[in-house]
Amino acid sequence: MQKLIRDNIPEIIKDAGEIPIVRVLDEAEYLEALKAKLLEESNEVRQATSTEDMLKELADLQEVVHALLSRLDVSMNELETVRHDKAKTNGAFSKKLYLERVDQNA
Repeated sequence: MQKLIRDNIPEIIKDAGEIPIVRVLDEAEYLEALKAKLLEESNEVRQATSTEDMLKELADLQEVVHALLSRLDVSMNELETVRHDKAKTNGAFSKKLYLERVDQNA
């Protein structure tokens, strides 16, 4: 397994009659594990086939984002400000634009 898990998972595993082997990560390991978890959850969002499944995976993804923000001592409001500024500068994704290629000027 070797992955970051939610806080209540060891108890859930015990309740299922199994023995979880866990350890507490140091700060550097925790940050790296959160980054890995972000990718894991992103992939699960990508693989979701229904709105309900996607919603659950997005909730997991947001939980990881919250943990990362806490670890970095950054508030959700600060993140939202950065998101808003980037949307203002670069736009959002509402126009559904897909870049096929960039040709060089002749």
